[in-house]
Amino acid sequence: MRIGVLGGSFDPPHLAHQALAECAVQQLELDKLIVAVAFRQWQKQHDAAASDRLAMARLQFTSANIEVSDIDLRRETPTFTIDTISDLKSIYPDSEFIFITGADALAGLPSWHRAAELAETLKFAAAPRAGESVKAPEGFDVIELACELPEISSTEIRQTLESGDVKNSNLKNWLAPEVLSYIENHRLYQ
Repeated sequence: MRIGVLGGSFDPPHLAHQALAECAVQQLELDKLIVAVAFRQWQKQHDAAASDRLAMARLQFTSANIEVSDIDLRRETPTFTIDTISDLKSIYPDSEFIFITGADALAGLPSWHRAAELAETLKFAAAPRAGESVKAPEGFDVIELACELPEISSTEIRQTLESGDVKNSNLKNWLAPEVLSYIENHRLYQ
């Protein structure tokens, strides 16, 4: 089985995340894509609780061949990609795994926990920003995806929500209606 893994904080998940997931499924001919919501990323702070980010991801990713997983939340420790892949390999022992990411995250791969082991055991796939190309760090096997992703930033979404200027914003163009409703109902990012 060929499995893609899209890991991240998803704080909040948005339409660019969904577009990346769907593009990866199609272009990499994946049997399944697992969206792994981080419990606590070791290089980031989160605004929303892990349980809220998981709930929003389940509202965002609804395609039949995309599964939102709490595999990283169950450990209740900082999330490292090497641990996620190790846990998934124990569940799907005969599968090939490809870690999906945005091109901007590639530059940081050498700083990831146990990066040399990741480089030896895992393929990566990345979608570049418009007008750019994927630059793989030395030693990493990276497939460039030809995806047209909308320019959306979780940081900008959080800042817009924190400002309270929701009516004059692009939130409806950035978030699935169910995710926006969840954010409003749970008073997140205020």
